[in-house]
Amino acid sequence: GYNVPPVWFATINSIMCIICTVPLTRLFARLPLSLSTVIGYLLMGASFGTLLAAPTLLAHPGWLTAAIVLSSLSEILISTVGLAQVAKLAPRHLMSTYMAIWLLTTALGSKLAGMIGSRLPLRLSFAVLMLLTLIAAAATMLLRRRLDVAALPTIPKPINIPDEMSQELPQHAT
Repeated sequence: GYNVPPVWFATINSIMCIICTVPLTRLFARLPLSLSTVIGYLLMGASFGTLLAAPTLLAHPGWLTAAIVLSSLSEILISTVGLAQVAKLAPRHLMSTYMAIWLLTTALGSKLAGMIGSRLPLRLSFAVLMLLTLIAAAATMLLRRRLDVAALPTIPKPINIPDEMSQELPQHAT
């Protein structure tokens, strides 16, 4: 067989992010924000499922490539669109704090995934991580109405007109 250099696999994520970020962001900009998050979680679950289904020995590089492509698409939907969602939902004066919390939770999630992967057998860690992403997708689906309502643009409050100005306005018959 032919040995594929590991660096080739490392470039797949970068290529996918460069090629797919703008089209996916434009596509999902028209849809509810929670939907992109759910699809992102489902793609990540499919990525772990692909790794779980792959043969343990002498696996074709296509298995790993498929898992990386699915994971990259998930990253675009969850990270890019998710950060935009945080920016949209956060109060303006706390936006930077909310974004920092978003990035911190991403870092903690990565650390947790690494801890799970290092303490469990490989296939079991793929199964646990797949299950966790599917649970996250289900939780997001359950909360989607709250997330989507919170993301709707707010209607500005009516402007109070001082009394002297209101006298100049035409009176309507009641």
